[in-house]
Amino acid sequence: MTKILLRLQGKLNLDTFGEKMNIAIDLDGVVFDFVGGFLKYFNSRYNMKIEKNWINKWDWHKCYDFSITKEQFDIAFKEFTEFRMWTDLNIFPEARDALCSLAGQGNQIFYLTDRPKDARRATLKAILSNGLPIDSIIFTSFLNKADVAKQLDIKIAIDDKIETIESYYKASICSVKMNRPYNTICRVYNGSVNNLQEFKKIVEECNV
Repeated sequence: MTKILLRLQGKLNLDTFGEKMNIAIDLDGVVFDFVGGFLKYFNSRYNMKIEKNWINKWDWHKCYDFSITKEQFDIAFKEFTEFRMWTDLNIFPEARDALCSLAGQGNQIFYLTDRPKDARRATLKAILSNGLPIDSIIFTSFLNKADVAKQLDIKIAIDDKIETIESYYKASICSVKMNRPYNTICRVYNGSVNNLQEFKKIVEECNV
């Protein structure tokens, strides 16, 4: 597990708001549009014309509407990291306002991501350049996110990976699923949303 810790200065008076919470936020598929950004590189790399709405499986080589190999994906993913293209990913339109609002209410924002460790610098640059609030970034396997969250006293977490969503739930952490075409078969979670503005409303209800 690798952690980058940044403490923000000049936060609002927490007495003005409800009880603050530690919140775990996944990056890709929740804050950043990884599918759209990586697909653009992948199509260029292999001269393909795969459409974004065809990505309906976590493992792209298992999708039905196009044919690629796992090796092709892995090669492109490695190059994507080597070229520091994580800095080029767009954030979802509502992400900045929602996260800044949550941070402004006194909640602590912990980004838990399964990105490769070689993407650390590019990830931090992307978060700061997009004006996103940050208390901590933790790079860890999706298999360990729930354990890390327990150590951080996380009260509510949002992710788009089925295994992580379910592991939060089983660890008695309020687990929220970011709805995506590739995670429709998720079995257990506490709630689901389509964007971070909807997630913000759930957190605010918990803070009442």
